Amino acid sequence: MARMFRILGVKDGIETPVTTISSAAEGKAAHAEMKAEGVYDYIRCRDCLGGLRFEFDLKTGRKTA
Repeated sequence: MARMFRILGVKDGIETPVTTISSAAEGKAAHAEMKAEGVYDYIRCRDCLGGLRFEFDLKTGRKTA
């Protein structure tokens, strides 16, 4: 069984659920789509217990957490 991760978009400090992924390829696709849309400032990935896995600034592309 694959591990599931929640992808969240962050705008003005508010997290909004965007999608659920189970592979790195799905995560990269979600990242590219969110960056192209330009709606969110950050992308966050959280595990099933809510722990932060990573955070990227969508404007600069830099990993922030």
